[in-house]
Amino acid sequence: MGANRNLPLAYRPEEYDDWGTIRFAPDEEGRQRYALKVQLPTHDETVLNEHRANGTDPCEEFGRSVVTAINNHAALVAALNGLLNKYVAMVSSGDCGFWDPEEEAEVIAARATLSAASASETGKEG
Repeated sequence: MGANRNLPLAYRPEEYDDWGTIRFAPDEEGRQRYALKVQLPTHDETVLNEHRANGTDPCEEFGRSVVTAINNHAALVAALNGLLNKYVAMVSSGDCGFWDPEEEAEVIAARATLSAASASETGKEG
């Protein structure tokens, strides 16, 4: 399974009331679908009003780190899937001898790990 086609995610607040909003990349029509929301670090109106007055975003640093982690996870899963598939194809071609790479403990473990990682990426159980 490749990376989720809805990725990459991006931190895209539209206004201060939109703080903490993470959206999917824009689609062909330019629409940005909502993905998730980072919780405000405070609910103190004085602090929030200070951010509004200064034009700062109290969620931005954490929101951007969440986006980076999710996008890196998806890229890592896709890269490891590609590498594993190339290895299996190379062994299956007979160029390295003849054995079934799908029976190797390392390949079985790698497929299980990638399946679990892909499932967590899409929110489904593996």
